[in-house]
Amino acid sequence: MKWSKYVLVLAIVTTFIATTKSGFSQEIQRLPQVPGIDISRVEYVPAEKNRSPQLEQAIIQNFGEGFSIAEFPIQYSYNTVDLNDDGYPEALVYVQNSIICGSRGCIALIFQGSAQGYRQLRYERITYGSLIVTPEKTNGWKDIIGPYYHCSDNFTTCYLIQKFNGIEYTSGQVISRRTITGKVYWLLDKFHQLQSSQSQ
Repeated sequence: MKWSKYVLVLAIVTTFIATTKSGFSQEIQRLPQVPGIDISRVEYVPAEKNRSPQLEQAIIQNFGEGFSIAEFPIQYSYNTVDLNDDGYPEALVYVQNSIICGSRGCIALIFQGSAQGYRQLRYERITYGSLIVTPEKTNGWKDIIGPYYHCSDNFTTCYLIQKFNGIEYTSGQVISRRTITGKVYWLLDKFHQLQSSQSQ
């Protein structure tokens, strides 16, 4: 059912025009400049180099019934950061394939870390593959800021701040004037092929 939801939502947007040899867009190298927003103080963190079988199973479980890796091969890029300072890093994931990506980007997920691995999904948005983790916290979790490229009918670029409401990250509010600090977790440079538990 969840897999059908992604297909339905993204069917209304166009696919990427510029692609790399992997078939997916990787044009963005740095955060976009937006009037009133100072991004000169952020630090860029590259994606993890190695696959994570444990994370792959969390991704597959999230998509749920109807998910088929064989029919719709998926690549993912990820990084880890402890968002709630409990000693168990969360996984920031960017998931892409030929169906779930459109002109607004692909799907970013955040799975909460625990002693048993990655469990609850705390974030699920369509984005362009970069998330800024700020030092500020809301309800014990660090605030997240992300660039969005279709913020209005004029296709303007903006930054949204997303805060934790006790259960998950909110949909976000546009910020107009701010100096952004924190780390940019870049999720567009090291992709891994998603594999089912049977093939691992």
